[in-house]
Amino acid sequence: MTSRDEVRATCHIPKSEHLIAWCTDDDGRFLAATSSALYRGPGDWGHGDGQQMPWVRIATAVWDTPRLVINWEVDGELRQESLRISQPGELPSAIQAMVTESVVYRQHSPLLDLPDEAGALLVARRQPRQPDAAINWSVVFDTGLDPTDPDLRAAADQALLRVRAALGI
Repeated sequence: MTSRDEVRATCHIPKSEHLIAWCTDDDGRFLAATSSALYRGPGDWGHGDGQQMPWVRIATAVWDTPRLVINWEVDGELRQESLRISQPGELPSAIQAMVTESVVYRQHSPLLDLPDEAGALLVARRQPRQPDAAINWSVVFDTGLDPTDPDLRAAADQALLRVRAALGI
């Protein structure tokens, strides 16, 4: 059995973070859920935050034995990684709880009278267990839409302004 200290050291988890659950993926890397992020070690997520994936960045995490599929948002686009985990323990339920807790608001907004109500998902997130933390908004365009299209971006920005005004956030 792997000790908490070994997981913390390998994943570079600060002592200030509560370690909720951990396991080893089938490639031998640790995966650890803390009060602030999902960690992986050794190795990073390839998104600029090193070994940690803050909960506010994870759009979805789906557990389908033996795979954990994680989607995270970077600059309006979703990235995905699939990890094989034969013995996940409590990690999938801890991830689901923390990602769910981070969502303050979520709504799909159709844009520009596009077919099939295509548009963008507007999501407000805040770090779990930090009620005074800043709210981070993200706009994730539906598959097939170009997030760099200025008309789509302007329509999404207007939709986001309306939602924020209505919520007072």
